Amino acid sequence: MQKTKILNVIFIIMLLIAVFLCCFFQKLNYGFNNFLLNKNIISVNNKFSVHFLNVGEANGVAFKLPSGEVGLIDAGSEDTSLKVYNYLKNNLIENNTLDFLILTHTDSDHIAGALKILNNFNVLNILIPNIPENVINSKDIYYKFKELVNNECLNGATFNYIFDGLNFSINKANFSFLGPLGDYSNENNYSPLIRLKYGEFTFMFTGDIQTDAENDIISKYGQELKCDVLMVSHHGAKTSNSYEFLKLTDAKYAVISVGNNAYGHPNIETIKNLQMLNFDILSTDVNNNICFIVDNQNLQLLSGEFNFVYFDIKLLYILIAYLSILAFIGINRLRKICLI
Repeated sequence: MQKTKILNVIFIIMLLIAVFLCCFFQKLNYGFNNFLLNKNIISVNNKFSVHFLNVGEANGVAFKLPSGEVGLIDAGSEDTSLKVYNYLKNNLIENNTLDFLILTHTDSDHIAGALKILNNFNVLNILIPNIPENVINSKDIYYKFKELVNNECLNGATFNYIFDGLNFSINKANFSFLGPLGDYSNENNYSPLIRLKYGEFTFMFTGDIQTDAENDIISKYGQELKCDVLMVSHHGAKTSNSYEFLKLTDAKYAVISVGNNAYGHPNIETIKNLQMLNFDILSTDVNNNICFIVDNQNLQLLSGEFNFVYFDIKLLYILIAYLSILAFIGINRLRKICLI
């Protein structure tokens, strides 16, 4: 009798563990049906990934290293801030910590979303160009941003201005900042070119840099502009993306972050230049979220709505085995009860 009570307690404990594990997997959007049926459940454990977010007429790019560090380059507009926050929270960020927040400049469609990020995540490192306040358009947002940055710094965050030649590495990911190179009357031109190199592949992010600053970059860096994935500047505007600049990048993929707008983005001349140079053109308004995964020496392209899984798939097999054992024990106990 005593032995039966002990077995019942053990069985109940195992049952509670099973319920907990099922809830755990469900929380991670990892449910069995999704895993088996949804092709957009993607395992990127121990892989480097870059995510061009569908934030409409704005910019937002996230990246995650195999070692777990997560960064955000531009944070979208106020209207899309919740989308950026949810994407980071649901797919990339663990322990509510964002390792890097990098802002190319102070236009509201790049910086406004940073307010929600700073209010909701523990941000460890913040970088932005030192732009003269007299050329900043969205001053109210910029002042709110500075206030939040000061609060983060009081809590241990590190703040740095981006300058031409800045270079640092996070494990195997190398960041190089080209520009800003001069004094400009338009804040867009203070956007640095950000080169992110991981393994054999290089991504280049351009913010809203225009042809004046592009020409300065070309004069100084020339052949150093080569990359594999180029984020097309300023949503594909005609005031950016000169033929010479695009040619020097020699990229395979061109990604345009764009949504419904009254500016004619992306401009037809930009598209023609990209086509003449044989870029594979992707845009967030057509392809939704766009993700590149570096796996060994391969570059994998994905697009659409994703649920990302950042742990070993063996965990799923362990759960299946555990539930099978639990079912076997339960069936045997039911047989004994029925016999009694």
